[in-house]
Amino acid sequence: MLQGWIIYLVGQGGIGKFTVAKELAQIAGCKVVDNHYWFNPIFGLIHQDGVTPLPAGIWPLTEQIRGAVLETIAAHSPPAWSSVFTHTASGNPEHEAADQVTCRDISEIADRRGARRLAVRLTCAPEELVRRVSTPERRLRLKGCDTEEVSLNAQWQPFDPGWPQSITIDTSGLSARHGGIDPGSHSGAGGQAPIARDGCGEGAAGYVLLAATSSWRSRTVRGGNVGYDPAGCVTSNVTRIFSIIYIMRITGQRNEGLSNA
Repeated sequence: MLQGWIIYLVGQGGIGKFTVAKELAQIAGCKVVDNHYWFNPIFGLIHQDGVTPLPAGIWPLTEQIRGAVLETIAAHSPPAWSSVFTHTASGNPEHEAADQVTCRDISEIADRRGARRLAVRLTCAPEELVRRVSTPERRLRLKGCDTEEVSLNAQWQPFDPGWPQSITIDTSGLSARHGGIDPGSHSGAGGQAPIARDGCGEGAAGYVLLAATSSWRSRTVRGGNVGYDPAGCVTSNVTRIFSIIYIMRITGQRNEGLSNA
């Protein structure tokens, strides 16, 4: 169990946040706090097709629900629990102020709980993201399905949370089918992080755990590979334990879709 952490997954819709969050819940015992927890109670009461712009008046209502959820976690969740938050942010300057508010609110929860924190910025090639966003599963979860918006947002730099401990994972080449890492490439100071062969949820979750359980700071994962800085990273026994759990976990090779992220 990963105890006393706030993990913040941020990126465009369809990029893999919910998939990674679910995997962290299963292999590390984290509580998933998806941004649609406060959207869907409202979205389910109006016309929402994932493309048509929503009425401006609904957003103050979703904010009331969001405030209740965040306050409950900050004030009443057991101190040992770890929560993994998802936040859809495109990097569009028009949304920067609102995105910073959400980011700050989640950081303040970590402060109030005395929790350690890790920001995980997920990125993806635009053509792959368009494919993911257009899948029918997203409509079932009342998520955005506007491929034109995805293409427009490709011009922006990904939203930067600015947290000291962070990791950026490019999920472009990672599907959610036949997830796995190369067990021969094990973690260790001065070595290589596990290589994600496939499986955005499982592969990315492994990297998140490695980042959370070592002094890994501000790293970027592209193409399923990342190196450690020997001077800046001391791999703990906890990391090795999670690596073993992770390898055992992926042998089931479950088939999950990325498009719900």
